[in-house]
Amino acid sequence: MGGEGFEAVDEARWRQAAEAGLKGASFDKLVATTPEGIRIEPLYVERHLAAFSDPGAPASSPFVRGTWTPGSSSMLVAQRFEPGADVKGALARGVDAPWLVVDDAAQLEDLLLGVDLDAVPILLHAQESAPAVCEAARRLGAKHVHPLFDPFAAALARGGLTAILDDAFDAALRMQQPAPRQAATGNLTFAASAACVHEAGGHAGHAIGFALASCMELVRALSRRGLDAGEAFAAVAIIAAPGTDPLRGIALLRALRLGWSKLLAATGVEPRAPTLIATSARRSASRLDVASNLVRESLQTFAALAGGADIVAPLAFDAVLGATPLGVRMAVNTALVLSRESLIGRVSDPAGGSYYVEALTHELARAGWEELRSIEREGGLAASLTAGQFQERVQHANAERRREVATRRRVIVGVNDFCDPHERLSPAPVPPAHPPPSGWSIVKLEPERESAPFEAIRARATALQPRALLLCLGSPADFRARASFARRFLEAGGLDVRVAESSGAAGWIGRACDEYTPRIVVLCSSDDLYASSAAQALVEARQAGARALLLAGRPGALEPALREAGLTHAIHVGVDAVALLSSLLDLAEGA
Repeated sequence: MGGEGFEAVDEARWRQAAEAGLKGASFDKLVATTPEGIRIEPLYVERHLAAFSDPGAPASSPFVRGTWTPGSSSMLVAQRFEPGADVKGALARGVDAPWLVVDDAAQLEDLLLGVDLDAVPILLHAQESAPAVCEAARRLGAKHVHPLFDPFAAALARGGLTAILDDAFDAALRMQQPAPRQAATGNLTFAASAACVHEAGGHAGHAIGFALASCMELVRALSRRGLDAGEAFAAVAIIAAPGTDPLRGIALLRALRLGWSKLLAATGVEPRAPTLIATSARRSASRLDVASNLVRESLQTFAALAGGADIVAPLAFDAVLGATPLGVRMAVNTALVLSRESLIGRVSDPAGGSYYVEALTHELARAGWEELRSIEREGGLAASLTAGQFQERVQHANAERRREVATRRRVIVGVNDFCDPHERLSPAPVPPAHPPPSGWSIVKLEPERESAPFEAIRARATALQPRALLLCLGSPADFRARASFARRFLEAGGLDVRVAESSGAAGWIGRACDEYTPRIVVLCSSDDLYASSAAQALVEARQAGARALLLAGRPGALEPALREAGLTHAIHVGVDAVALLSSLLDLAEGA
């Protein structure tokens, strides 16, 4: 490492300087581990790529670096439309491909009114209704209809299908037709979704493995029905959700293309690029501090573009509340600004060559391939889903993800930290009802938003209007840090927090409690003052009527004495905020 005018520094000298800065702490403090078990180091250099294959050039096998050469991108911006939406108007404002969310063929005519059906590609999200909806779209004159039929994602979200799987394949195959030569996206009859696994809380290895296993299951089913394997692969699009970590999202899309290429090689099919549809995840969207979703949406759209997606389908930042015209417009404009104003869409694989992104790409592809092998050992995707084995792995990962959010190891701005406690939660739209599965039943993996547990707490707090009082002992130097931490912690639960600083006069705690009448009191100070004053302060607060007595920080060796004085909870780094805040609301509700 070095350059003109700079002293050359090797990795050993860098590590020596880093360890000196740690002041005796372990170097592993700088190392993180992903949900897939991948070790993330603080510095990446050329040696990290020694074990990995060459990613190739853009638009060449194995397509890690994307499917187009610099300046030749044919990336499309897609937007979801439900019945009653103005598709024609959206196409005039920059949308390239409408993605129609319909389950009734009768809903199509109004949606497609005035649309140039000879030129515009039509994507469908109709699941088991896809054959009928596709046929209706073609009857209306649509030349480029892409049903994107995904029986496995539909079954995961609904707990199965209304038809048996073989019948669903038979019906779907009738939608397959030769792709028009001028169709930029090919003939995408089927989809294999990594996004549905991401939405249900699975990690990237689960998502990649599920998508590849879906491809295998689809190709096997189509081959049994007389379709050539190469033609079958060409009829499948992969749908992925990059998530809000942009570098990780870029690596995910690159890893999906690498896994796809490896799958084609393993099945003896000639190399061809996959069609990759990147969509924003609802998992990261919140009904709290909704405007912050705009930042999350922008990060996901950036990752989709920089990761080389063929079709980018952003979501409105307020989609969790029922998308407004402003939300929809901002979603489309975010993609347009990034691709056509900032010109990210004209740069092929802008993250390529980054040691970190290259290494993470291969590690995620390896994790996805291992998941595919697990699914194959279980008899293939249909068998694994029927037995619930795949779902069990995802549920385990989702439980760990929930713990990270609940303990605030994973910060969600406006949700579990940096919150507006006076914000009123808007009601969520009621999801559509679907007929119960009767043909193929499996364990359901429903989409789950990370903010949902805190939203439930805030909804309770809105009804109860609980108050909390921070009793700050000593000088600001003693209590400032812990008081700030405690306030942000409690405000994540919607509590109205007031602060009382020590006056030094006898009886100040009782007077503060009498003035504010809180049921929840938190002591905030230094360890030294806790040792000398916390027990007496707890007794006085309890005598003044407080029902929940908390300490900001870990009580340590003082805990037995403080419990005897009335301590009920401690607020500290790593505590389960969802459980603790729920307990405080239980106390407030019983007041």
